[in-house]
Parts: sequence; structure tokens; C-alpha cells
Amino acid sequence: MEDVITDRAVEAKFLNRLTFINLSALYVAIKREQSSTPQFLDTILAQYTLLLRLLRTELENTPASTDPESYITAIVRRTTPSLRLYSKWLVIHHSELPSSFWPQYVLFANALQTMWHGRSTPKLSYPLEEDLAAAGFAPLEVPPAVLDTGKRKHKRDRARIGNRKKRFDKLLLQWGRSGGDSSVTSYRDHGDEHPNVEMTLRLADLLSDAIEIASIPVCSLFYLAKGRLRPLNL
Repeated sequence: MEDVITDRAVEAKFLNRLTFINLSALYVAIKREQSSTPQFLDTILAQYTLLLRLLRTELENTPASTDPESYITAIVRRTTPSLRLYSKWLVIHHSELPSSFWPQYVLFANALQTMWHGRSTPKLSYPLEEDLAAAGFAPLEVPPAVLDTGKRKHKRDRARIGNRKKRFDKLLLQWGRSGGDSSVTSYRDHGDEHPNVEMTLRLADLLSDAIEIASIPVCSLFYLAKGRLRPLNL
């Protein structure tokens, strides 16, 4: 998998489809209480960890810059959409993951944070392609068992994927009525965005998810301190 990604033998859409397949397989296995459930989880964690490592390496090997777009490489473009899908799943299921997963995630989150050097990150105001593809995708919905109306709502309680801003739901509805066209350009208020701008939005959203997880008390492997993610007991 690493070779085909670094050699540009696969595109982002292939990795997205693979992510959907992996999450669907695990979801069905859990629902049916199949004995293969641990193997499906291991497959997801292996591929998720690989993508985290590849993207972190790209960020660390890029000269420091105040322009987030300068960090956008071919590998970043290829891996970031599927990483967003895995990230939304992680926010829901973080408590179910083994401790062996978190060191790689912490390194990734810290590398991601250096892109903005303490500056505020941009926020999504319209759905990206993977948002549209994941609309109504059951593995990314918050299970009823984990909902607690008496406690602070997490992002995944408010949206299946991404940061939903004004008119986000309406955009999804328009997309569905159009027959599921993957293009979202005609539904944006502000016209076309350069692909690198959308990639920075994806990276910023990944950091937002990391901060979300770091703020959950049960996540004892790392915490948020003065705007910086710091690993604990690794």
C-alpha cells in the first residue's frame, strides 16, 4: 500500500473507496457479531496508521512556511480525503482503539499543528466531495448508545462529517436532488476554490478533530495545553 501511494499508482478516489469498504465491513461485522470483527479492525488501524505516517512525513519534510498551501504535496492530496473519513470515525470510536494506535496519531497531530504556528485555522463552510459521499453513511453516525444529552455535545453529535455551517444541510439536499453529482462547485456561494485551498481546509479539519479528541477527558494519551497537543505516557 505504501509503495502504490508514494509511486502515485493510485488516486485519492481509490483510497476513499477503500476506506468506505473497510468501515462498512467493520460496521456489518459488529452488527452481526461476527468472529472476524477484530481482523477488520486491525485492517482499518493498519491502513489508517500508514496514512497518518505518510502525511506526517510529508509535513515534516516540507520547509517551514507561513503559507499552509506550501505544505500541499502529491501525497498530501492523495491521502487527506480518506484521512478525513477515518478521522470522523475515530471521533466516534476513540474509546474502542488499542493504546498501540495513539503514539502515531499524536505525532501526526503535532506535525499538523505546526502548519499554522499558533494562527487560527480556516473552517469549512461548504461540503467537500467526501462530505457528500459520506452523507447518511451509517458507520459515521453516532450510535444511540453513546449519546448523552446531559453532557457536552461533540462535533459528531451535530454532524456526520465535517463542520456544518449555515446552509450545509441545504447543500447536501441539493446534491442529492441532482442525482449525486460529485461536483459541489455549483452549490458554493463563493465560486470555485483552488484545489490547494480545499486541501488546507481538509488539513485544518483534521486538526480540529484532533483537538476535539484531546478535549475528551477519557483520552489520557494526550491532552491540549496552551494550544498544543502533547503526548503522555508514550
